[in-house]
Amino acid sequence: MLNNYYTLVHLVNEFQSLIGKIIIEVFTQSKDNLVIKLYDGEERFQTLQFSCLTNLEAIFLRNHFERYRSNSTDIFPQIIGERVTDISLVSPNRAIKMKLTKSEIYFFLFGGSKNNAYLVSQEGIIVQSFLRPKNYINKSISELFPVHEEASNLTVFDYISKHKFLGKVYAELVIKELGIDGNLLLKQLDKKFLENIESYLNTFITKLLNSNEYYVYFARNKYLLSLIPLPEIELIKSFRSISEGVLFTFVNNIKHTQNLNEIKSIESFLSKKIGFLKAKLEQINRNEQMQKQSKLYKSYADLLISQSNLKTKGISTITLEDFDGKQVKIPLKPEYDLLENAQNYYEKSKRLREKLETQINRVDKIKTELQQFENAYRELKSLKNPNEISDFKKRYRESMEEQKQKGRNVGDRFRKFQIGEDAFVYVGKNASNNDELTFGFAKPNDYWFHSRGVGGSHCVLKLSKGKMPSKELIERAAQIAAYFSKARNSKFVPVSYTQRKYVRKPKGAPAGTVLLEREEVIFVTPKIPDEGEE
Repeated sequence: MLNNYYTLVHLVNEFQSLIGKIIIEVFTQSKDNLVIKLYDGEERFQTLQFSCLTNLEAIFLRNHFERYRSNSTDIFPQIIGERVTDISLVSPNRAIKMKLTKSEIYFFLFGGSKNNAYLVSQEGIIVQSFLRPKNYINKSISELFPVHEEASNLTVFDYISKHKFLGKVYAELVIKELGIDGNLLLKQLDKKFLENIESYLNTFITKLLNSNEYYVYFARNKYLLSLIPLPEIELIKSFRSISEGVLFTFVNNIKHTQNLNEIKSIESFLSKKIGFLKAKLEQINRNEQMQKQSKLYKSYADLLISQSNLKTKGISTITLEDFDGKQVKIPLKPEYDLLENAQNYYEKSKRLREKLETQINRVDKIKTELQQFENAYRELKSLKNPNEISDFKKRYRESMEEQKQKGRNVGDRFRKFQIGEDAFVYVGKNASNNDELTFGFAKPNDYWFHSRGVGGSHCVLKLSKGKMPSKELIERAAQIAAYFSKARNSKFVPVSYTQRKYVRKPKGAPAGTVLLEREEVIFVTPKIPDEGEE
């Protein structure tokens, strides 16, 4: 309601104090905001601020306004030194005309992209435009004024809000007080009824014009400035100066918009976090399949190890009779003999079992965390006023940043594989990501792996504090490093490994390039865990 026609009437009355003052600066230092500084030639300075921001269009006086030392741009330099000779409202439009010694400035507060300020010659031609000047220079200012629809074609609501310039809030108040249907067409009403509406509107408009106090409310999810008290809405503050009321409303709507934008960000974060945790629980709930797979691998191993000739190799499948007399077809690795295949299935079964136990131990923690985020989301959806929104933002912004940082630290940036209880391998995705993994994420005592002599990902093995990797874990980590290298299709790949503290980066070396102060080498077959990436 800052650009309501009757608000502008009051503002223009207050702006009469600018007549006779000299323009000393016109500039912008924030998006779509124009500032005009004026001086009376003796001791008093005044500032006129004009906002073209969509849904925040406003014009008002303010006493104190500091120009930035940098990041501000002069606008309309040709009017510096001109004196204000008149200020008026261009009736019946939401435009204010400031007449100067040699030119005029038109402030359009029509809403949306139509908000703008134009420097106009005395002949009515646009000399310069605050926004999008190429679209308007050399046009007649009269071309930009809207053509109003015939009153008879309007609904009662549109007639009151548009033709009588009351706007939506005042129009709804009038319709409610009159007890009429705002959707009726004006031409459907009889003459007597129209006369009653006109009489009431004249009285209502007189109240607006004669107001000497200005009321700020919070409704429709924004701050509203009203020239009269609004029923059934809690008053925030009242003012004796229209500019002070507009400034208060304008500033608080900017703050509220910023809060709402942060709330949207928090809402998006909460939704993603809730979805992620629910997916985790669903994944854990599917553990029955993992458990069955673990048992199946163990049964394969038991059957294989019970065979008489364990040195048999070179076959890809074998069909055996299980302990219940049923025929079971078992896939084999041809390069392994039956004993090695059995050991391989025992290892697979063990890994799945360990992963299952780890996930089950995390269920209670995940459920607690999910409950907290769901409670926060419900609270967010119940927020009603600016104080609640601001308080919620302060409380959860810090929590959100902590969660984001935690996610950044741990590994959404890297591939991650679990190869044992509390044993994880992190894999870089590209050269710069390798550097980040090795020199940003890895700790000095973590174990570092890389395929020897060929390009590939850096890999880091992380264990519980104080634990040393077993030969089995070293081999599994090396297999992953070999898999994420250019030697992936080789049968055996040499992989260098050492503790991270023995890895350094030569000065000026390209991303991903390192030197090892000491290393050990292991030959492995490229492979990632059957369970896949975490």
